[in-house]
Amino acid sequence: MIDNREGLEEMLADLRRSTQNLRELTQSVKERPWTLLRPAPVPEKPGLESSTVKEPRR
Repeated sequence: MIDNREGLEEMLADLRRSTQNLRELTQSVKERPWTLLRPAPVPEKPGLESSTVKEPRR
């Protein structure tokens, strides 16, 4: 185990991060379950033009 200490510490840190992420996801789903079906739109970055925007019909 002493030889693998660094790897084990890294693995435990990863596991802690994963656990925290899972807690946050679970809480988010509890508070806003509809986001699983219809997520919030991603805001566009300023200065970038979207090529998918259609002109209104006349």
